[in-house]
Amino acid sequence: MQKSLSFNKGITTSPSDLLSDDTELSASRDLIFRNGEMQPLRQAKQFAQTNNKLLYIHKGADYTNAITYNGHMLFCGTLSDNSITETQAFSVGTVYDISSVGNTLVVATSSGLHYILFKEGSYIDLGTELPTYDFYPAFKEWTNLPLGGNTGCFLKGMTTSKLYKASYSNGKFTGCSEWKGEIKPTDNESFFFHHEVNKGSTNEANVQNAIQGHVAELIRIVKENNQFAFPFFVRCAMRLYDGSYARISVPVACYPTVNRNCYFTPVTASDYKESMDFTECFMYAPFHAPFQYRIEAQGIDKWKDIVKEFVVFATDDVIPFYIDKEWRIELPSKTSETTYRTLVTTPTYGSSLLPGVPVLQDDGIYHFEKGKYEARDVIVPTYKSDNEIINEMISKTQFYKLFSVGVESVNTSDYVSPIIASNVVANLTSQEQLPVDDYYGWTSIVPQQVLTYNNRINLFNVKRRPFKGANMFTCATLTSVSPSSAESTLRFYVHIATSTSMVVASSSYPWTQDLKVADSWFFYPDPRAVDVVVWDTSNSRGIKIPLKTHPYLNGAYAFRYLPLTNRMTSSNVSSPPSPTSSYEVLDSQIFTSVVNNPFVFQASGDNTVGTGSILGIAANTEPISQGQFGQYPLIVFTTEGIYGLSVNSEGLYSASYPISREVCNNPESITPTGNVVYFTSDKGLMAVSGGTVRCVSPQLSGANPPYSDATVGFLTFVRNAFLAYDYRDSLLFIYNVNYDYAYVYNLLDGTFATISLGSKRMQRAVSNYPDTLLQDSSNNVYSFSKIPVAQSDSQTYSGTFTTRPLKLGSSIQLKTIHQIVHLFNSAGGTLKLTVWASNDCHSWNKLYSLHGKPWKYYRFRYTLSNISASDTFAGTVIDFTPRFTNKIR
Repeated sequence: MQKSLSFNKGITTSPSDLLSDDTELSASRDLIFRNGEMQPLRQAKQFAQTNNKLLYIHKGADYTNAITYNGHMLFCGTLSDNSITETQAFSVGTVYDISSVGNTLVVATSSGLHYILFKEGSYIDLGTELPTYDFYPAFKEWTNLPLGGNTGCFLKGMTTSKLYKASYSNGKFTGCSEWKGEIKPTDNESFFFHHEVNKGSTNEANVQNAIQGHVAELIRIVKENNQFAFPFFVRCAMRLYDGSYARISVPVACYPTVNRNCYFTPVTASDYKESMDFTECFMYAPFHAPFQYRIEAQGIDKWKDIVKEFVVFATDDVIPFYIDKEWRIELPSKTSETTYRTLVTTPTYGSSLLPGVPVLQDDGIYHFEKGKYEARDVIVPTYKSDNEIINEMISKTQFYKLFSVGVESVNTSDYVSPIIASNVVANLTSQEQLPVDDYYGWTSIVPQQVLTYNNRINLFNVKRRPFKGANMFTCATLTSVSPSSAESTLRFYVHIATSTSMVVASSSYPWTQDLKVADSWFFYPDPRAVDVVVWDTSNSRGIKIPLKTHPYLNGAYAFRYLPLTNRMTSSNVSSPPSPTSSYEVLDSQIFTSVVNNPFVFQASGDNTVGTGSILGIAANTEPISQGQFGQYPLIVFTTEGIYGLSVNSEGLYSASYPISREVCNNPESITPTGNVVYFTSDKGLMAVSGGTVRCVSPQLSGANPPYSDATVGFLTFVRNAFLAYDYRDSLLFIYNVNYDYAYVYNLLDGTFATISLGSKRMQRAVSNYPDTLLQDSSNNVYSFSKIPVAQSDSQTYSGTFTTRPLKLGSSIQLKTIHQIVHLFNSAGGTLKLTVWASNDCHSWNKLYSLHGKPWKYYRFRYTLSNISASDTFAGTVIDFTPRFTNKIR
């Protein structure tokens, strides 16, 4: 009888020897079954050596650079066909991982993300994360002088008048009364006409329309001159090279005036005298001021290729009265002070609150003064209450571009008047909007792993330290004291309730003005902040302010009062809390950057995958389901299974869904190939393709037989292994630094073999797709692509392989082998065969000749020597005779 043997199953350890097939091998060293034949396995070819650990290959359209690492220094150089240079060195500390987007290296270090820019043939160290900056808005030279000409409001013919006597004491106004007698004023008296509107008449509507239209027109003129009269919010942001915004500051409350700001001045004309007909001829004169700013950004010079300018955005203002509601003409009586208040010609500035900001008189008496600003009618709108102003300010969350400045214009020692384009303030709501809110843009993130996909950087296994807090919440003025001469220093202690602990972040602000308004507007860019303790270090007192989640912005705030009263007069806390340096662990989240921009991570790029910890990520190129957009997801390996992330039309991830409950036991083993992602688990070598996960090494799940050339079982070997993909030959090399051999998996035939490494034990694999670079313990660098094609390879090879027990048709029947013929295609190679025989698969006897005694089992060991890369071994033909048991002897 004859049987042809072709060992198309490669190495197997399962099932047991008693059930194994004749096509299975117990060992195959340096030879593998490929394309129907046994062929030599070839090592990656050495082509270079480095002084340090090869970490990453940085590739661009016209460059290929090698990045190496010695434990604290990063070295950058070029990768050529026969060498790797290490020409530039950068101190980065402990490196966890590295990737790149375009010409920017993104290094995950113990200090956070470290950026290194490749420009004009060399690398530039940008440092850890984007630079921080301080933004100081200010106002200058308040005035209520009309802008744009003397445009008066004339009510002649719409009102009736009565004569009143104004009384003064030492020149100060004390009251007024209707005059019915002969006009004989004394030194402390004067007379004026009080104008009244007949209720229900046509004139009443005309007066309202005239006043409302006049006030609206004067406000428009102020804005057309790019000046400000009413409260609003302002914030600053860095605009990067791609137009995205980063490091968006907290909203700063700006008060050109705090409230009211409703002063009217008489217009003197030829037909009207100031002392008589004020209400018939007047002008609204709101206090207004131009905007100024100062930006301090340390280390911004080296970021000029990334940060192009600083852009200042502002909200629409909150007018503290209702223009379109009833306006009243009232007598200047002392009792009416409780109902309404007004500003006077020369206001008292709130030096104890906001230095230089016009505020209201609070002594209950109108500050008319004989001979200077004589008593007359008072025009009063329907004022908004303080709470109405606060609520309206909170609702102002759309920020519009006010102006921008280049990075070369920052870090000035003085406040600067910006160049605001014509009519920008008047048409603020039609300007460019700040497209996004700040999303933890000031926190410090320390990822363990980074991955580039779709030209976006993905961060995972992230530790995030909280932002220490801003140091400015209310607009400064040019009369503020400098930090060096501040009377006191405030410290802000913010409690943040993270998912794992209560974190305390702190910042200090040595500007005296905010001491008096500490209980007004406060904002922290984290909606989980629960309260803030404002501590006055000079007086050892403080107040604890509860915070609420802002309904529109990504943060928490307090806005209980307008800055009119110094509420930092007593303390409701005995001592400030101790700041903590703890961080929150975000090990189930992936943070995805803006496309082609590894510096900005917006809220849309924050995805939570399951509830377990993320172990690794790989790109999947096999569709999970046909006909769906985003069917090529990112494969996420977690401690609770494998998930897929679908990609939407914007290149972000729209949904996560479980694919399998398989768990990777070694993140370093995750390796993408053409359309399959391989990884190791406790089951062995696993493959993810589309939505299918399967074990590709079930044949190696058993124990090694005594005659195997592997020293440990396959499941033990792969537990700490890393993979290297040979693209050209479709082979997957499985290395473990503790062993002098590696497993090789044939992706096309699904067979396994081993390859000898000797002293050149591989330490790591670095992708240079489609090539893979390897580095051994002596820092020699190898490449799969530099292996010559088989027909051009002049080197000779050798190898061995051993069969599982051969049954030759029956495991219980004795048989005698008479002839063995090998299908060996080699011009100069030699083949040596060793044969063992057994009747129980345990005790084996080496045979030195054929014929003779019959045996139940045979085992062949082949040794091929001096073979070329193109030589093949197709199989063996065995001629044998079974021992007959049903014949008469």
